Amino acid sequence: MLSASRLGTAQRSSLQLTGLDAAAAWEILRDKGLADIDNCEALIHRYQGNPFWLKSVATLIQELGIGAAELLIDDTILLPEDLKDVLHEQFDRTSELEKQKTSQSTSPNCYKMHKYHHQIC
Repeated sequence: MLSASRLGTAQRSSLQLTGLDAAAAWEILRDKGLADIDNCEALIHRYQGNPFWLKSVATLIQELGIGAAELLIDDTILLPEDLKDVLHEQFDRTSELEKQKTSQSTSPNCYKMHKYHHQIC
């Protein structure tokens, strides 16, 4: 779905993408050696079937030697460095008004991060 909205005098367009279906997402985890982990479906759902996120998180899970079950206990979201970089780049491209609105809506609710990573506020 392609939509446009007006923010001040700037016009923004966006393309709404959906994540991979469960079978395709499972293939990513299988290719990364994580197909036999418990809660594969929950992990896929947590990262909305986003192939980049799934690959990055699967790599980090392997590097840290942790299980998906440990991550899923308390709604922890792993945010590897490459994903942080992408999010920072996207945030930097937003207008000042969008940055203000984002900060206002998220500052009281910091994201809980895994014990191996910092909180994002």
